[in-house]
Amino acid sequence: SHKRYRLNEVVPSVDEAWKLLCESAYTQDLSVHDNTGVPHLPGSSSQFQADRSTPNPKLCMEFQAWKLLIDFGTSLARDNTEESTKEPFRYDLITLGQELLSQLSTPMSMNFSDALKEDDLNVEKLTTFGNLYIELLSDIDALLSADPASMLGPWLEMAKAFGKNSDADDCVADGYPNVIGCTHFYEWNARVQLTTWNPTNSTTNKIPDGPNDYAGKHWSGLVKDYYGERASLLLKQALLHANNKK
Repeated sequence: SHKRYRLNEVVPSVDEAWKLLCESAYTQDLSVHDNTGVPHLPGSSSQFQADRSTPNPKLCMEFQAWKLLIDFGTSLARDNTEESTKEPFRYDLITLGQELLSQLSTPMSMNFSDALKEDDLNVEKLTTFGNLYIELLSDIDALLSADPASMLGPWLEMAKAFGKNSDADDCVADGYPNVIGCTHFYEWNARVQLTTWNPTNSTTNKIPDGPNDYAGKHWSGLVKDYYGERASLLLKQALLHANNKK
């Protein structure tokens, strides 16, 4: 860890943080699938106990590691430290924070999902659990926006740039007349891959077959504007149904 951050002296907070991570995050195999509440509603395989509010011991260790890295980051911000040191540290700090908040999203998404499934929809439950979940997604998005490696924008820009150099004959989306030109074609494919996986158009009125959210990423711009917006639409529709029953 010290070589990674190009530190010439042992920093106790960094040393302790990585010891905690080696005893927690790096001792668990949580599957190749993302089972958190980002992006799925609900998430599964929660790192919280059955009460959905008590974190498992290893998650607590990860949180302590994050606090220690934040302490070190505060000193880095004050010092005239080279960017070569800050960049990998910033990446680790944001990635760990994103992991912790994503694990927190799982019980929140479960509570919201349960409220959505009730036969007699409860406005108070829907509002409380729904807004908490949506607010957390917004917080995750804000954290991810602090590092270029976690942004949706570069992914889309690379796709559009590739489209500018492509042959128009290769840019045909059969059945999707709104996809016009190679630039739009490649951007559309880049968006579809991260969301529905299978192509959809403006007339689609049901979830397409296949692995929805299969290649979903925890990227700023995707978490808030897609996952968060999707949850907001669900909440609005549920509240509409609940109020119409009164």
